Amino acid sequence: ILRLPRRHSLGGKTSQVPADIKDTQNDRSAALEVERKKAMKMSSTTKALAKQGLLYVMAAIMTYLPSIMYRAADQSGTKGSSGVSLRFIFALMTQVTFPLQGFVNFFIYMRPTILRIRENDATTSLLKAIKMALFT
Repeated sequence: ILRLPRRHSLGGKTSQVPADIKDTQNDRSAALEVERKKAMKMSSTTKALAKQGLLYVMAAIMTYLPSIMYRAADQSGTKGSSGVSLRFIFALMTQVTFPLQGFVNFFIYMRPTILRIRENDATTSLLKAIKMALFT
C-alpha cells in the first residue's frame, strides 16, 4: 500500500486526500461490493442445492420407511388395537409407496424448472408451470 503524506494547515482545516487515492478507494469498494454479491449468489445456490438434495433424501425415507416398519412388525408379530396385523398395514403401505419413488423423484427433479418458470412469470399457476415444464 502506497501512503502519501497528508497536507496539514495551521488554520484548523482537515487534511486533504488526493483525488487519485479517492478513486482507488472507490474502485476497491466497488470491487468488494461485486465480491460480496458473488458470495451471496453462491450461498443462495448452495442453499438451493442443499434443499434439492434434502428433498431426494426425504423421498427415499418416505419410500423405504414402510418397508422397514414391515420388517420390524414381521419380527415382533404384534397386532394393532383393532386386531389387524401391523404387518398387513405396513405391507399395504409398502405396496403403495415403493412404486411411487420414481414419480416423486421425477417431480423433485423437475422442481427447479417449475420454480424458474414461476419466477419469470409470477402470474403462472402451479399446474400451468408443471405443464410448461413437462411439454416445452
